[in-house]
Amino acid sequence: MTQKGGAGKSVLTNILPNEIILWHLLHSGKQVNVLVVDIDPQQTNTAKRKRDIEQLSYKETSPEFLAMDLGQKTEIGQFQRRYALLIDAGFKTYKMQYVDLGNDTQISRALENIQYQEYDYVFIDFPGTLTQDGTGAFLQLVQHIFIPTSINPSDVLGTECFLKTLQGLPIDLQSKYILWNKFEVSRLRKTNSTEKRLFNDYGIPFLQARIPYSPLNDCNTVIPASLKVNLNLGTYSVVKPYLQEMAAEIIKITNGK
Repeated sequence: MTQKGGAGKSVLTNILPNEIILWHLLHSGKQVNVLVVDIDPQQTNTAKRKRDIEQLSYKETSPEFLAMDLGQKTEIGQFQRRYALLIDAGFKTYKMQYVDLGNDTQISRALENIQYQEYDYVFIDFPGTLTQDGTGAFLQLVQHIFIPTSINPSDVLGTECFLKTLQGLPIDLQSKYILWNKFEVSRLRKTNSTEKRLFNDYGIPFLQARIPYSPLNDCNTVIPASLKVNLNLGTYSVVKPYLQEMAAEIIKITNGK
């Protein structure tokens, strides 16, 4: 979560839940129940999930599907087959709930859902600023906060503004971490010096995992971004291990089940 957009807040809130689900499946064979609550008015993840569910629901005989060109039909067909293969392997993607912060009824229902349903993990995608009306009740539920940033000067500045805001909020957190997103090896020295400065100024550690610069914005919300699914062989494999490393580190920090 960051004060300024562009550092990957919503992207990582989309990617991380599926990576945690996958990690548990691969390492313990266990299915975990994960919820993502989207309270960001931009509804980035909600819109992506709606798009994915729509594509998964298309039937070859439906008018909408028949009206598509061959490229679209092929892409959607492969998407459906990849998802079906993972479902057969025991993978279950996360649930999502959008909450309009201007709607008291939606807020109350969401809070009840979080508190009384049996979820192993709940992720909350906050607005760009934590002081927006309606965020207070959700902030009181937060136990761990992970703040993505990049070496881009505007993102670092936005992160510092966020950290200053966080210091003034009456919330009791079990842990706080910053995460390097859009990491470039060519800027390693600058990254390391900035990390040291931020830690000295705010006392907040960084995750060891660093997410390289890659087009993660295009990831869907139902298939782990770390996976490559081979439809010909009916297999899948981890091709972006850094995402699984991030998941493992966060599972350890949060003492996840």
